[in-house]
Amino acid sequence: MGIINAVGYIRVSTEEQATDGYSLENQKSVIHTRCKNEGWNLNRTFQDRGKSGSTIEKREGLKELLNYVREYNIDYVLVYKLSRLSRKISDVASIAEHFENLGVKFISIEDKIDTSSVTGKYFLMMAAIFAEMERDNIILQVKGGMEQKARQGEWNGGSPPLGYDLVDKKLLVNRKEAEIIVYIFNEYLKGKGYKAISKELNDKGWKTKKGKNFNGVGIKEILRNPTYRGQIRWAYRKEWNKLDSEYKRKRKYNEELILSKGIHKAIINKAVFEEVQQRIENNPRHTMKRFDGKHLLSGLLRCPDCGYGMSIQIVKRKDKVYEYYSCNQYQTYKRCKANSIAKNKVEEEFLAIFQQAIAKPEIIETMLKSVSKLNNQSTEIEKNLERKKRELKTLKSKESKLFDELLEGNDNYKNTVRIRIQEVTDKIASIELEIKAAMISLERSKDSNFDSNEIMLLFSKVGKVIRLLDKPKQQSLVRKLVTQVKVEGKSIKEVQFSFQKGLDVDNKGDSEESPSANLSFRVQEGMVNLIINS
Repeated sequence: MGIINAVGYIRVSTEEQATDGYSLENQKSVIHTRCKNEGWNLNRTFQDRGKSGSTIEKREGLKELLNYVREYNIDYVLVYKLSRLSRKISDVASIAEHFENLGVKFISIEDKIDTSSVTGKYFLMMAAIFAEMERDNIILQVKGGMEQKARQGEWNGGSPPLGYDLVDKKLLVNRKEAEIIVYIFNEYLKGKGYKAISKELNDKGWKTKKGKNFNGVGIKEILRNPTYRGQIRWAYRKEWNKLDSEYKRKRKYNEELILSKGIHKAIINKAVFEEVQQRIENNPRHTMKRFDGKHLLSGLLRCPDCGYGMSIQIVKRKDKVYEYYSCNQYQTYKRCKANSIAKNKVEEEFLAIFQQAIAKPEIIETMLKSVSKLNNQSTEIEKNLERKKRELKTLKSKESKLFDELLEGNDNYKNTVRIRIQEVTDKIASIELEIKAAMISLERSKDSNFDSNEIMLLFSKVGKVIRLLDKPKQQSLVRKLVTQVKVEGKSIKEVQFSFQKGLDVDNKGDSEESPSANLSFRVQEGMVNLIINS
């Protein structure tokens, strides 16, 4: 009898498995021992490291094996276990047919499958069917087990959110981090936006759970997270185990998610949490608020005490009607003070300030510099978006591999894999939110791109014509250029424009860098000088 030539194929899905019981070296050793016992010549062993068994796409080692057996006189292909070759029936059938057409036998050592006999071919296909069924079944079991834990109020694994530590698989309040969470909720209720809050946290030197700087998207996620009010959220994504035709994991959001009372301690009380959710829903960025145009500064004026917006309050006295801007928090909750300002007086004051400020060449120059920076932002946002998409693709690939690993190893190993799956799933959700935010920012950035000549023409005319416009058109114009108006006492103190850099208005001629995120100028009695910070 002549020399029997054989080749082996080994694969691991993750780096963790590469050092565990199914490591490449262990698989190679088992194949080598079998060939030695049979007296066969083991020509080569092909391998794929960190590749999922749910698809043969991007498995260069397997492709090289298939080409090798076509070109050389090979009698046997050996694997440690069928799952190392593939977990899909269609792939196993295709590969088996390829081997049979070439007269090559296939052996799965652990499964005791040998296609040199008719019975072996039959068991090969049966084993492939059961392998695919087992994978789907385990995914359902994992999902079901996590769902049950969620219903019981237990944490489902993965990294704990800021404000909590994970001790013995339970969430315990981290008092130092909890102070940050409380601060975020309080500042949002004062009327501050996501980016403003993140900037304050970063200025204070506070960090996220991973030791990174805060950003607007992260702040919104914290404000939306029901964990802080003592609840557990689960299944807000569905069909998490389905791959599309391009082997990408689909993401669909579940309207019937599980939201149960957690066994952990809340950091934010129910009333505060629900008030924040209501504010988010009513946020102009979330659902654009429509203004009727009758009140020029509604939503722009800020209460001097609490920082909330101010809106119109109508007062009737002796058959006369008076209109005042007053604190929204006072009107709605009777908190703070009314701090009422006569509508006609403050609107006339604003128009005078606006008309004077908007015509200043130095202000236009500052705004043009900012516009130039805004036009360059689109390119940076696009680059960041592409980075996030690549990161998401990598995470989804890793998640698919981890599902494969639930079919391998002992119970301790599988428990570790389940925790890793939750961690990766959480990361995917976070990255998807960041991508969504980046796409919105990119769209806004492109919409905000202006031509310098157009800006010059606009500002040369706007101060002259604003008083000639009717109220709705005045309001529309002002809202495109102004983000907020701060008052002190009964007069306007500061106006913030929708441009970066800062400028102050005072009566001393002293220039001081403005910390504002928008271009702003501060007003003092007489408006003697306009001083621009370069």
